[in-house]
Amino acid sequence: MISLGRLGRLGRLGNIYDINISKISKIAFASGKAFPIWNTKPGDDKLMSLSIHGLTEQIGTPTPENPVPMRSVGDSGLFLSVMPDKAGSDYQLLNIKEAMKKAGHDGILRSVNGIYDEVVYNGKEWKLIQRIGVSTGFTVTSISTLNSNGDLREVLIRGSVKGTQVTPDISVFYSNKFYYTGDSTSNKWNKVYGVWTNSLRYGFYLVYDVNDYPTEDDLKKMIEDESTIYYYVLFTPAEYSLDLPAITTYDEQTYFASNAADVKPRMIARCKVSKALDYIREGLIGYYTGRGRSNTDENKNILPDLSGNGNDLENKNFAYTPESGYGDGYIQYDGVDDFSMLPTDKNFKSGVKTQMFVFSDNSMNPETANIYNGGIVVEKYFVILNNQINANADYEQVYLNGTDVKTTGFNINGSTEINTIVISKIKYTEEFNKNFNISTILNAAIYCLKQRVHDVLLYDRILTEEEIQHNYKVSCQYNGEDINGKAEETTASGENGFIIYNSLPGIFKELTVYGKSIQDGTPTPENPIPINSVGDTPLIITISNGTETQQINFGDIKLSSVGTVYDELVFDNSIGKWKVIQRIGVLDNIPEMGTLFKDATYTDKQLFRFQFKTSAPENFCATGQTLSNIFITATGSAMDKQPLNSCWSQYARENVHYIYFNVPLEYDTVEKAISYLGENYEIHYPLYSPIETELDFESPKTFSGEVTVTTNQETVHPYMTARIAVGEKLTLPADPLAIYIAGKQTTGDNTFKDYSGNGNDIPLFNIAHSAESGFFQGALHLDGVDDTGRLPLESFNPAITAETSFFLSGKVNEIGIKYFSYLRTKDSVSTALSRLSPANTGDFIAYYPLALTGNPDVNLLNTYRLTYNNNNMLDQLLSPANKTYYNLAGFLQGESQVELGRLDYRYLIIYPRNLTKEEQEIVLKYIKQGIYEL
Repeated sequence: MISLGRLGRLGRLGNIYDINISKISKIAFASGKAFPIWNTKPGDDKLMSLSIHGLTEQIGTPTPENPVPMRSVGDSGLFLSVMPDKAGSDYQLLNIKEAMKKAGHDGILRSVNGIYDEVVYNGKEWKLIQRIGVSTGFTVTSISTLNSNGDLREVLIRGSVKGTQVTPDISVFYSNKFYYTGDSTSNKWNKVYGVWTNSLRYGFYLVYDVNDYPTEDDLKKMIEDESTIYYYVLFTPAEYSLDLPAITTYDEQTYFASNAADVKPRMIARCKVSKALDYIREGLIGYYTGRGRSNTDENKNILPDLSGNGNDLENKNFAYTPESGYGDGYIQYDGVDDFSMLPTDKNFKSGVKTQMFVFSDNSMNPETANIYNGGIVVEKYFVILNNQINANADYEQVYLNGTDVKTTGFNINGSTEINTIVISKIKYTEEFNKNFNISTILNAAIYCLKQRVHDVLLYDRILTEEEIQHNYKVSCQYNGEDINGKAEETTASGENGFIIYNSLPGIFKELTVYGKSIQDGTPTPENPIPINSVGDTPLIITISNGTETQQINFGDIKLSSVGTVYDELVFDNSIGKWKVIQRIGVLDNIPEMGTLFKDATYTDKQLFRFQFKTSAPENFCATGQTLSNIFITATGSAMDKQPLNSCWSQYARENVHYIYFNVPLEYDTVEKAISYLGENYEIHYPLYSPIETELDFESPKTFSGEVTVTTNQETVHPYMTARIAVGEKLTLPADPLAIYIAGKQTTGDNTFKDYSGNGNDIPLFNIAHSAESGFFQGALHLDGVDDTGRLPLESFNPAITAETSFFLSGKVNEIGIKYFSYLRTKDSVSTALSRLSPANTGDFIAYYPLALTGNPDVNLLNTYRLTYNNNNMLDQLLSPANKTYYNLAGFLQGESQVELGRLDYRYLIIYPRNLTKEEQEIVLKYIKQGIYEL
């Protein structure tokens, strides 16, 4: 970390640029949360500069009882995407947050009162300029009571922040428990837990309620507590060098965007281009902008006319704060009394025929509100009223974001997006040469509207459609646009991968690969059975949309499981890193790892105890479960009742770990037992505490369109889950009868829950809550022995009828006289039935209307025949008198479930009607994507 001295102490370095830079025809200026630069040339030496600005927001008024988090850029990760176009057909992805963390910073870009942290690229090198400090708590040296008003007290808190020194030049600071008011007047009593100061360096003033903090010590503890957070402007900014690559620009267009979710940063760029775009200049008689302005400008009361015609505007009633004044690339009008006006002694030399406004964050107002975005009023009105213009209004042209909307009008009431509006008028234009306002009309505060204004342009002529669209392109470059306006978050899951529909370019919010271990047979020392796990073959994840592909090779990372405990490989966008969570330990060398003791002799076997001591508590064993290539897993019985050739684990005491072995009676010494165990044994056991390790692999990308995620694993297929951004989230067709999603449930659940809201939960029977019996890794596993679930038909609401249809997916694990999704009367009161009969094992997705006949194959995957049997006796099957049950597997005969199958359920979705082809396609996509959150 290198000190910057007082250079840029009040730092708005990103705002310092020549507003007319585009006049230099080979250099383009651009800014916004996401923006294009037009006419770029390919190369890694064309981008001259780029800055990424910090921003901190609070939604609500904080108090100690109800703290309000301070959300900032980078809270949930910060990646920069540089693309050849907005669609993201190709892109460079830079992990900005990770680079900041590697440099010793926390990776979050903050702001206080318009002063911000900043990441800067100069065309060759990257750096972070930190201007905002963070203090967790405040060291109080004294509390002085200044005034009282009933139970309220005004106090002066003396002390210091727990961090780098505060600047004496800035009074404002942010806190999650107080709100800055700057109010030392009599009105302060109406602002309980409001604060103000000349500088936090010297302490602060506070109004509080003594009922909340009866003693000064109580108040002091709250102020000093680490949960009370303070953001403030540093006395001396700090600079960090960042290890990030050079940025390459593309031919014709280069698009910049970040993945920041809740709080998006504004970015500013300068770039060499073949020709710089600028607004149409012919006929331009007024040009006003918030870009490049700050609340400390000497001429802050003036909006200069950048057209060169001298038609400067005057700002009225601004407080020059973030709520009323200049922001980062915009002018904030407070909706109370802020407005800008053409002085009354000035006229435009020619009448105004076209007005262009670039707005954002327009306040939500009642439809009847008589407030104005701006315009001109003489005897006639040439204005925008309350964020809208009606269809077929008395205007020659009405354009919204480059689109002709004259016949439909527009309404941006409450919009947070940047909108470019053009209105033109031919009639009465000779009169429209004075009385121009922004955020009101007639220079009157009663008509003021709250909004952000980026650019305003006035022309003395009607622009052509081509010119309007040109200006819109320029506005997108100068002011940015909302690239994620239609983005929605969705989930995906599946065994060995899944498909994402309507994907957007970027990176995964989350991606998790779950460990799994399997054995094909029963192990003995004479016939060991290998333990196969995810990663036995180096794990490779492939992500592709058919034209773009990413492969991530995780090398020798192995992901195992024992029972329902498993390792995880996790990508978390909030930290921008992969990590492996190891929950499974491996024992594979008794002589070297510990000591074997003879523990007991039983009538039919010997019990040996392997003991090892470790200083690392993560090596303690969590449960008695083990998985061995030579021994079977022990049962829940007492030690002397455990079967021969079984093993289990136990946490004994501090730093000591036991694994027990049952061996044949003749192996009655330690030496014989070790010989019996042999040299090739392997025992997996759950760790007492997981071990988390960060990994240095590239972030998983998402592409446009339909994206497939798969692995190269063949023997053991890992279960995977993800969270991603899509253009349009898949939703199930309306009015389902029941929705069952195994991926939403956890091990230990005793019902298959209905998520439709109709309450049709299916009770489960004989579930062991293990990896083979119960909910585990996205599926409900039925063991084929006695596991099932059933619900009387009379309990379904709405009722199952002949019009009902079923959609389900999962995996068949054995075949024979084994049926599922079975409707049958108890004790064969009737021979009527409806069921699925598999001809083979493997994955399936099935759809069938209940009334379907002819024993058709209903497996939509076409991997094997899955026959739907319906013996044309639905009237008996659906009769309440016959006591029909819907069974997940088999049917109830006496007290037993017969014809049970060993299978997995992932989805079961029931509709009270037959689905159309279009609806079937939607549900099929829903299941293939593996959405587990509605």
